[in-house]
Amino acid sequence: MLKSAETHHGFSEFEQPGLPAVSAQTKFDTYQQCTDDISYSSLNLKTLNGSSDYTANLAAIGGFANANSNLVAGTVNYAYIGGSQASPNAPAQSGANSFTAASGTVKPYESDIWTIDPTTGAVTAQWVNTDGSTPKTYFAIAQNVVILTADLSRYAISFGSITAVSVTFVQLSSSVVPVTTTV
Repeated sequence: MLKSAETHHGFSEFEQPGLPAVSAQTKFDTYQQCTDDISYSSLNLKTLNGSSDYTANLAAIGGFANANSNLVAGTVNYAYIGGSQASPNAPAQSGANSFTAASGTVKPYESDIWTIDPTTGAVTAQWVNTDGSTPKTYFAIAQNVVILTADLSRYAISFGSITAVSVTFVQLSSSVVPVTTTV
């Protein structure tokens, strides 16, 4: 769930048209998949509505206008939130993802970037730059799309209106979801 001021938003399906549009009534269609019971960081979040391998994981996908694959304060670089294949907690890699499927433009992505605070449910994303550095990142809604950036002000100066948001994991069911292991 996204929150900006007192407005709650969610993610819509990633394949229609391939970028997550924002709606006040749409739920955050993912569940937490951990490799053990005490891990709340460096998570892959599996999407419940991902209908193919390239949308099975919630991911940050390099922005169309990015100069490179780095999110750095002082730059306008950003990442869309969409669906992708699984990726290690490492710099962005090329491969199938919802943005590339929708646009035909190959952009790198990262999926193993999510942290969930077990007490508050706060979700954060840790992008990994090509040099291995890990910038502080922020979620925002820009042009009705959820993005991740290292510089909200610089993004707004270059692209216009932006609303910073917080993301919260809300458990809708206590049922156990089987964990799968990828070898």
